[in-house]
Amino acid sequence: VSGQPQGVGPRGFALEAAMKGIAELKTAVQELRAANAKAPTSPQCYFIGEENKTNHRWVRQVARMESTDFIHWSPVEVVLEGADWQVQPYAMPVFKHGGVYLGLIAFHDQVTDRVWTELAWSPDTAEWRRIAPGTAFIDCADTEMDYDFGCVYACASPLVKDDEIWIYYGGSDGYHFGWRNGCLALATLRPDGYAGFAQEDASAPATVQTVALPYHGQAIKISADVEAGGSVSARLVSEAGTVLASGQLQETASDALVIAGQASEQHSVHLEFELRGAKLYSFLLEDASAP
Repeated sequence: VSGQPQGVGPRGFALEAAMKGIAELKTAVQELRAANAKAPTSPQCYFIGEENKTNHRWVRQVARMESTDFIHWSPVEVVLEGADWQVQPYAMPVFKHGGVYLGLIAFHDQVTDRVWTELAWSPDTAEWRRIAPGTAFIDCADTEMDYDFGCVYACASPLVKDDEIWIYYGGSDGYHFGWRNGCLALATLRPDGYAGFAQEDASAPATVQTVALPYHGQAIKISADVEAGGSVSARLVSEAGTVLASGQLQETASDALVIAGQASEQHSVHLEFELRGAKLYSFLLEDASAP
């Protein structure tokens, strides 16, 4: 027994430090709100008359702060906002997957009062790119008063299983600002199935080329959905444009080998993929020592 009164000592100091950090965070958020309030009204804003929670000049934003100790925080940095006043970001859980960060953005429509979830990605959590803006990743139901007709909010991070990805989300039958019944729902994806490349015109193949990638002889694996008679052709290309190796996938697969490891003196390469009746989700450069 230490003899210290309860709440005093290392735990008490940790709590005090955490509370100071929270106070600093709240101050930063208040400053951001004050700055937004001074911003000029958007020309697409529907603000008329008295301001309230559904009739206002301000817009919601996704902001970023960082801290190594949860006490001292970096300045608030706005990293994502809607393209116009009507459709605004409301929340964005962030998680890491495949070497990048993915964001599940809840977008609130100020006019219809419905909320759906879209997808974004970032290399560093500071610079974000929306994937297919305006296209729902998890959409609201079409049937009025169905369990997720009004709102869809994704949970903090997906559960990645061997053969499927589970994304739990909160759904509600009614509108955002109205009375509604809530539920816990589940959306599922194939492995690496968050987004993929496919042909815009089914009569013409699509070509995807990567940026230069560090290379020291790794094998190339891909995940893709392939229709009957379709294919994904892969080429390993030097910086000079020489095709070093190639391979093809003709059936749906996850992490399927298309190009074996190469004895190569190349330090960087490009990958080129040609899609015919297929959707490409991901590729992997795997060392020979990997299981």
